Amino acid sequence: MFFDSINIVQVIMGNNWLSEFGFTKNPYDTMALPASVEGDALLVGRDEEVNFLIQQLTSSSLIPLLYGENGVGKSSIANVAAFRLSQKHSQGNTRYFSLKMKSIQGNQLADLAGFERSIYQEILFLLLDNRKFLERRNIKKREIIKVNKLIRQLGNIGGGGGVGLVSLNIDYVPNPFAENSLPSIARSWLEKCFSGCYSGGIICVIDNLENNGTSSQVKKSVESLRDTLFTMPGLLWVFCGTPIAVEGMRTSRLLQGYLAEKRIYPIEDSLVPTVVERRIAFYGNVNVDPPIDKDLFETLYTIVNKQLRVAFTLCQEFATFLFNNPVWRHNSRKSEFKTWIDQMASDLPEREYEIPNESWQLFEKIITFGSDISSNDLELLGLSDVEELNRLALPLKFHRLLEIVETDDGFVVRITRDGWLVNYKRHNYGAEESVW
Repeated sequence: MFFDSINIVQVIMGNNWLSEFGFTKNPYDTMALPASVEGDALLVGRDEEVNFLIQQLTSSSLIPLLYGENGVGKSSIANVAAFRLSQKHSQGNTRYFSLKMKSIQGNQLADLAGFERSIYQEILFLLLDNRKFLERRNIKKREIIKVNKLIRQLGNIGGGGGVGLVSLNIDYVPNPFAENSLPSIARSWLEKCFSGCYSGGIICVIDNLENNGTSSQVKKSVESLRDTLFTMPGLLWVFCGTPIAVEGMRTSRLLQGYLAEKRIYPIEDSLVPTVVERRIAFYGNVNVDPPIDKDLFETLYTIVNKQLRVAFTLCQEFATFLFNNPVWRHNSRKSEFKTWIDQMASDLPEREYEIPNESWQLFEKIITFGSDISSNDLELLGLSDVEELNRLALPLKFHRLLEIVETDDGFVVRITRDGWLVNYKRHNYGAEESVW
């Protein structure tokens, strides 16, 4: 990419569009909200869902199952619920204590033995990072020191690294004694910390269950761990996945009476401007000048078929454009954005007529269902097998409107940037003044 001398100076000086427009952090970030004050402040329109989780985790033996389409906000809901529970202890409830384990990805269930082992390690890392809490729960200092030394013998470094993400020492030598001791120590500490008059636990969120494979594979994995990890006192589990991925769990005979289900839908359209408004206020300084404000974002959200992640992605691209073209910054942002996106779409060649109608129908379905479609969601697209998907997707892939990305457990189908711009062009939004 070509940089002129001004851009080179901006890069060297560390300047970017965030500082230029008065932000301390990206307000258009597409990642899930964290389990923190920040995430709690930015979550909009989810009080019912968060309260559902809190009630289940504090007063029920059932495991909450959040299911909904990709990008709907399941992870953010779980993270904020975990944060609010953690506040009970900091607000003076000394008999309640909770810690949140770093979110676990569904594909980690593929190796059940390894998954179980990593959970026990992470339990001990989290508790060792809270030694004063352990001592208040009558666990002796010498025992804490002994366990700390034992777990370091596994070659792991650091604490609270997250399941599957704990770094390994390059000089690691397997220690069967240490590995075999961990489960019993972890269970013993959980019982001492979270039984009797004490409540709370370690909150474990499994994200993207669909990454574990088909609905049957997800069901089999969860059933296999039902009587060990998933019903262990002191562990508070939350499952998150797409409707198709969790269908097997929901109908499993072995899991009946173990799950508390909650379907997660997109937030109401009327709340979308508030999402952006709150982020701008939270991350902006006194001189904040947002590239896209709440009103323009509402328009953009409509253009991309209510795909929140895609809308935020375009916001970042437009902000970068404004930063690199300062002459635009003093005009109306709405007119600037309309001119920009019209130009982006018009720069694409006239290629709609080269693509068969049945491929366009596949394109529309993927957009409607959220762009990211996994290999387990063929039913959602009305397809019988992968061969049919490949046949219909070929002309879309050839023209770079769609991509199929291989994963460890299959693949993900995504609309590309050019695909979204072609969708904008095909629906003739640029000519509809009412949209703007």
